[in-house]
Amino acid sequence: MKYDRIIVAIDQPSKENSTRLLDRAIILAQHTNSPIHLVYVVPSQTRAAVAMGPNANAVGIGLALEVMDKEVKNECDVFLKHHEAIPNEIKTTSEVHKGDPGKILSSISNPNDLMILGKTEKNAFDRLTAGSVTKDVVAKSKGEIMMV
Repeated sequence: MKYDRIIVAIDQPSKENSTRLLDRAIILAQHTNSPIHLVYVVPSQTRAAVAMGPNANAVGIGLALEVMDKEVKNECDVFLKHHEAIPNEIKTTSEVHKGDPGKILSSISNPNDLMILGKTEKNAFDRLTAGSVTKDVVAKSKGEIMMV
């Protein structure tokens, strides 16, 4: 089956979990001839912390948030560019959103997409349950979901 996109929802570029998700997406993309779309959502709480931080006081809130947004987008692009396992024939794109990760991720999926989500496993209980973002996406997403 070919997907319109294999959406890889990451919580932070270049972290071990993000690399694991991207590796899984690469395997699937090779078998399905589907493009990979990396998505990072900057939670509202993170943006609020930046807006109240020392850099915001020095340069202004708007500029501090703008700089953060550009840095996050650049991190995503660099993460994709330098990931050695991505063959040249696999098309890759990335985008950064701001807001509630569960709502945003569930709203960007289409019926012909596959979204790959990571699962944080801090303890035995966490291994048995899905996080709140994952629950939101599973409940509201239009496409297929894979939890890794």
